[in-house]
Amino acid sequence: MAELARKLGRKDVLDVKNFLDWDKFSEKVDVRAVRQELGFSGRDFVVTFIARFEPRKDPMTFVKAARLLKDYKTIKFLMVGEGSFRHIVEKQAEGLSNLKLLGARHDVHRILKASDLFCAISPLENVFSTTIIEAKALKVPCLLTNVGVTSRYFRDGLDAYLIPARSEKQLAQAVLRLANNPALLDRMSGNSESFLQKNGFMKEEVLRRHEEVYKKLKSLSSW
Repeated sequence: MAELARKLGRKDVLDVKNFLDWDKFSEKVDVRAVRQELGFSGRDFVVTFIARFEPRKDPMTFVKAARLLKDYKTIKFLMVGEGSFRHIVEKQAEGLSNLKLLGARHDVHRILKASDLFCAISPLENVFSTTIIEAKALKVPCLLTNVGVTSRYFRDGLDAYLIPARSEKQLAQAVLRLANNPALLDRMSGNSESFLQKNGFMKEEVLRRHEEVYKKLKSLSSW
């Protein structure tokens, strides 16, 4: 949107990023307790989807990938959210012991902290989903669809693992590869803070940009 505004001739566009509740995301979480609460063991590789159950977030591809990997006993799929596709997701998830639906939650930071991999698989755009930034803040490795301008910001294998959209086969293959490649997971996790800094999501930078907006507005005000 900022780029479009500049192309239309606006020279005064300020790009201010989403502000996270850093106090919550800095909170110490008992990962073992959360996993026990969710019915997962320490050996399980937990793959998490947190989004509205709507076509633009493509929850069905996540369910289909879970079905493809139903025989892999230590790979678990977790879905958090609500939406118009909830009843369809529930129907398609019937009989899948490796997939758990939690509905809406207010403790996303706890869920993410207990996850081994976060998935955002929109067929349209991932830049910048708040939940991706939250996963980054908690250093959870991210698997994203390579759509829109995603690859402009997320380096494949460094900032996130990128796959084609609307492909349960590609998603399942990526989950398998990542579950068996801790070095790749660690590399993506280790790049999280530098990614947030580079793209202006750290607390100090967001505050600075907000202050810049207020100062400009004050200078333009006649009252």
